[in-house]
Amino acid sequence: MKSATETVELKIRLPGSGAVNREIMSRASKWSLCTLLAIPLAAMLPVPFLGRMWHSVHRDFIIYHKWEIRVPTTFYVRQGTHGHFLWKLPLGFPLRHDPYAMIGVSELPHPFEYEEDYRRFTTGADLAAQDQGYKFLSTQEVSIGKTLGYCHEYGLSRDPTKSFVQCAVEHTDLLFAYRGHTRYIPILFSTLQSISAQNAPAAQSK
Repeated sequence: MKSATETVELKIRLPGSGAVNREIMSRASKWSLCTLLAIPLAAMLPVPFLGRMWHSVHRDFIIYHKWEIRVPTTFYVRQGTHGHFLWKLPLGFPLRHDPYAMIGVSELPHPFEYEEDYRRFTTGADLAAQDQGYKFLSTQEVSIGKTLGYCHEYGLSRDPTKSFVQCAVEHTDLLFAYRGHTRYIPILFSTLQSISAQNAPAAQSK
């Protein structure tokens, strides 16, 4: 049998052991919480630099169907099934999605000619916008060397900062689709103005 002294010592030690265990558990919980917070923060930190990192590797242009297109400085490029996507993501992505911008570059069935294709292009742009809940706002012509780009802009009534824009460029088979914050639409237009045939100063007929 245990002596009275041993029983007293046991009773004295037990509370101390519980306190130590609670301290260990508390520290473990804090480390777990820090780890959980650190993982998304680590994922978000590179976001503002994705554009610069892409440019440092791929320079400033992409080539699509023999057309050279300048990529805006703060954008990076991802290859899609049917074309390229130029992305600008906000600090805090993916927890924070706005303001962002995406410029999609895809292929038309044949080089765009205003007289023959403008009405068909307008109908297609209207349908694409309506499918996403956008309503027509305006049409703009963008001067691109000796030719023009034709753009239709659409907006969301529930969020006036969001825009959808589609553009076709005369004498090219390029279709541009923009989604994102209205503040970046001028970057879309400057991207259109950067188009040139490979080894040529400006967009021209194939």
